Amino acid sequence: MKRAHALIAGAALLASCSGGAGGDNESQATTTAQEPMNEALYQDQQNTVVPITSPSPHAAKALPASFTGRWALVEGDCDPSRGDNKGLMTVEPAKVSFYESRGTIASLQQVGPTQIDLRLSMNGEGQVWSSDETLTLIDEGRTLVRDTKSPTSSERYQRCPA
Repeated sequence: MKRAHALIAGAALLASCSGGAGGDNESQATTTAQEPMNEALYQDQQNTVVPITSPSPHAAKALPASFTGRWALVEGDCDPSRGDNKGLMTVEPAKVSFYESRGTIASLQQVGPTQIDLRLSMNGEGQVWSSDETLTLIDEGRTLVRDTKSPTSSERYQRCPA
C-alpha cells in the first residue's frame, strides 16, 4: 500500500510539472488516493526523501550464511569425536542434517534477516517425508530456534564453536 502511495505521489508531481491543468491534475491525484499524501515528497526537489516500506517476505534459494553451521541441543553434541551426538543439527546452504536423517530444501521463504520458513524433503531410516519448519536466530545469532509445524515442536540449539 505504501508503494502504491509513493507511485500516486510521484504521478501527482509529474502531472503538476507537465504543463497540464496544474491544480486540477494535482487535486485529481490526491482525491483518488485512499491515504493522505506525504507532503515531503512534494517539497523534496532533489528526491532525497524515500518512503520507508516494511520488508516483504521473499523467496530465497539457499539458507543465508548466518544460519549455516553446527548447532547443538546440548554441549556434548558439538564434540565431533563423539558418536552419540544425537542433538547435533548441521545446517548447510541447501540441506539440514540430523543424527539419523537428512533434509534438502524444497522451498524457502526468508521472512526477515533472522527468520526463515522452509519445507524440507526429509529422508532417514528408510522413510521419506516433508517437514515444514521455521528457523529463527536469537541472541545475536548464538541461538537458533527450530519450530516444526507437524508434529508441533520447538527446540533451541546453541551454535557450536568453529
